[in-house]
Amino acid sequence: PTVPNPATTSVPFTKEPLASKKAEYNLNGKSIGNGKYLLSGQKLKSTSIRSEIYYAYRADKNGNPTGPRLTVKLSTNIDSLSRENDTYNKVAGGLLYRDNFVRKIDFFDDAQASPKTFAKNCGALVLESGERTLRALCDA
Repeated sequence: PTVPNPATTSVPFTKEPLASKKAEYNLNGKSIGNGKYLLSGQKLKSTSIRSEIYYAYRADKNGNPTGPRLTVKLSTNIDSLSRENDTYNKVAGGLLYRDNFVRKIDFFDDAQASPKTFAKNCGALVLESGERTLRALCDA
Protein backbone atom coordinates (compact mmCIF):
# COMPACT_ATOMS: atom_id res chain seq x y z
CA PRO A 1 0.00 0.00 0.00
CA THR A 2 1.08 3.59 -0.69
CA VAL A 3 1.81 5.74 2.35
CA PRO A 4 0.70 9.36 1.95
CA ASN A 5 3.35 12.08 2.29
CA PRO A 6 2.37 14.18 5.37
CA ALA A 7 4.05 17.26 3.87
CA THR A 8 1.72 17.26 0.86
CA THR A 9 -1.39 15.52 2.17
CA SER A 10 -4.20 17.44 3.83
CA VAL A 11 -4.92 15.78 7.14
CA PRO A 12 -8.19 16.43 8.98
CA PHE A 13 -7.82 18.20 12.33
CA THR A 14 -7.44 15.84 15.24
CA LYS A 15 -7.22 16.52 18.94
CA GLU A 16 -4.62 13.79 19.46
CA PRO A 17 -1.55 16.03 19.18
CA LEU A 18 -3.01 18.54 21.64
CA ALA A 19 -4.06 15.73 23.97
CA SER A 20 -0.56 14.26 23.90
CA LYS A 21 0.95 17.72 24.55
CA LYS A 22 -1.47 18.18 27.44
CA ALA A 23 -0.29 14.91 28.98
CA GLU A 24 3.40 15.48 28.19
CA TYR A 25 3.41 18.96 29.76
CA ASN A 26 0.83 18.14 32.45
CA LEU A 27 -1.34 21.07 31.32
CA ASN A 28 -4.27 21.72 33.65
CA GLY A 29 -6.54 23.65 31.26
CA LYS A 30 -5.81 27.05 32.87
CA SER A 31 -3.99 29.96 31.26
CA ILE A 32 -3.05 33.58 31.88
CA GLY A 33 -2.32 36.52 29.60
CA ASN A 34 -5.28 35.70 27.34
CA GLY A 35 -3.75 32.29 26.57
CA LYS A 36 -0.13 33.48 26.28
CA TYR A 37 0.96 31.16 29.13
CA LEU A 38 -0.45 27.66 29.76
CA LEU A 39 -0.46 26.52 33.39
CA SER A 40 0.81 23.08 34.32
CA GLY A 41 0.05 20.71 37.17
CA GLN A 42 -1.26 21.56 40.59
CA LYS A 43 -0.72 24.71 42.60
CA LEU A 44 2.69 24.66 44.33
CA LYS A 45 3.25 25.25 48.01
CA SER A 46 3.82 28.94 48.68
CA THR A 47 5.55 30.51 51.68
CA SER A 48 2.75 33.07 51.64
CA ILE A 49 -0.92 32.24 51.77
CA ARG A 50 -1.52 35.40 49.72
CA SER A 51 -0.25 33.99 46.45
CA GLU A 52 -0.56 30.90 44.29
CA ILE A 53 2.35 29.49 42.31
CA TYR A 54 2.13 27.31 39.21
CA TYR A 55 4.52 26.03 36.59
CA ALA A 56 3.67 27.16 33.07
CA TYR A 57 4.77 27.13 29.44
CA ARG A 58 4.51 29.82 26.81
CA ALA A 59 1.91 29.05 24.15
CA ASP A 60 2.90 29.08 20.49
CA LYS A 61 0.67 30.57 17.77
CA ASN A 62 -1.37 27.33 17.73
CA GLY A 63 -1.89 27.32 21.49
CA ASN A 64 0.60 24.51 22.13
CA PRO A 65 3.21 24.67 24.92
CA THR A 66 6.70 25.65 23.85
CA GLY A 67 10.01 26.59 25.41
CA PRO A 68 11.38 26.02 28.89
CA ARG A 69 9.23 25.58 31.98
CA LEU A 70 8.34 28.88 33.66
CA THR A 71 6.97 29.81 37.07
CA VAL A 72 3.83 31.93 37.50
CA LYS A 73 2.98 33.72 40.73
CA LEU A 74 -0.65 34.83 41.06
CA SER A 75 -1.86 37.21 43.74
CA THR A 76 -4.84 39.40 44.53
CA ASN A 77 -2.39 41.78 46.25
CA ILE A 78 -1.57 43.69 43.06
CA ASP A 79 0.44 46.37 44.92
CA SER A 80 2.79 43.79 46.42
CA LEU A 81 3.13 41.96 43.11
CA SER A 82 3.85 45.27 41.37
CA ARG A 83 6.61 46.07 43.89
CA GLU A 84 8.08 42.61 43.32
CA ASN A 85 7.98 43.30 39.57
CA ASP A 86 9.82 46.60 40.15
CA THR A 87 12.48 44.77 42.17
CA TYR A 88 13.04 42.25 39.36
CA ASN A 89 13.33 45.17 36.92
CA LYS A 90 15.96 46.87 39.10
CA VAL A 91 17.98 43.66 39.50
CA ALA A 92 17.81 42.98 35.75
CA GLY A 93 19.10 46.50 35.04
CA GLY A 94 22.08 46.22 37.39
CA LEU A 95 25.37 44.78 36.23
CA LEU A 96 26.38 43.25 39.55
CA TYR A 97 23.48 40.90 40.35
CA ARG A 98 21.61 40.28 37.11
CA ASP A 99 23.05 36.81 36.43
CA ASN A 100 22.52 35.61 40.00
CA PHE A 101 18.72 35.67 39.94
CA VAL A 102 15.96 34.13 37.88
CA ARG A 103 14.77 36.46 35.17
CA LYS A 104 11.36 38.04 35.07
CA ILE A 105 9.62 37.19 31.81
CA ASP A 106 6.31 39.06 32.09
CA PHE A 107 4.01 40.94 34.45
CA PHE A 108 0.24 41.39 34.31
CA ASP A 109 -1.63 43.66 36.71
CA ASP A 110 -4.67 41.72 35.47
CA ALA A 111 -3.87 38.04 34.97
CA GLN A 112 -6.40 37.77 32.10
CA ALA A 113 -6.99 34.21 33.20
CA SER A 114 -8.98 31.41 31.66
CA PRO A 115 -11.35 30.03 32.76
CA LYS A 116 -12.82 33.36 33.91
CA THR A 117 -13.53 32.00 37.41
CA PHE A 118 -9.83 31.16 37.87
CA ALA A 119 -7.50 33.83 39.30
CA LYS A 120 -10.28 36.40 39.45
CA ASN A 121 -8.95 39.84 40.44
CA CYS A 122 -5.36 38.56 40.37
CA GLY A 123 -2.16 39.91 38.93
CA ALA A 124 0.52 37.58 37.59
CA LEU A 125 4.30 37.57 37.58
CA VAL A 126 5.96 35.18 35.10
CA LEU A 127 9.53 34.11 35.91
CA GLU A 128 12.15 31.67 34.75
CA SER A 129 11.95 28.48 36.76
CA GLY A 130 15.03 28.10 38.90
CA GLU A 131 16.54 24.82 40.02
CA ARG A 132 15.54 25.42 43.63
CA THR A 133 13.74 27.99 45.69
CA LEU A 134 15.75 30.57 47.61
CA ARG A 135 14.67 28.91 50.86
CA ALA A 136 15.93 25.49 49.66
CA LEU A 137 19.23 27.06 48.61
CA CYS A 138 19.70 28.74 52.01
CA ASP A 139 18.79 25.52 53.87
CA ALA A 140 21.33 23.47 51.85
